[in-house]
Amino acid sequence: MLHFVECGTEFTANHGDISGKFYESMIAMFERFANKLEKSSSKVKASFRERAYDVVNMAAVVGWGYHEASTALYDQAYPEDGSGLDG
Repeated sequence: MLHFVECGTEFTANHGDISGKFYESMIAMFERFANKLEKSSSKVKASFRERAYDVVNMAAVVGWGYHEASTALYDQAYPEDGSGLDG
């Protein structure tokens, strides 16, 4: 799931905006990932933290509300990190 989001985010960051449907599918997959991660052990969560964080940072150049949605989903999966991605 996260790999899908990583690939799509990298693609759009390198090649420009795609379409609303594209970002909706990315957000939906990130949401599935975040929901599964919430139910996972702290060890599993920790193993994905840096990759998920990198996706959100890369999404900063993307439109369509993708960065905001990915930040919210990161915060959902890692509430202990606070909302430090926007600041």
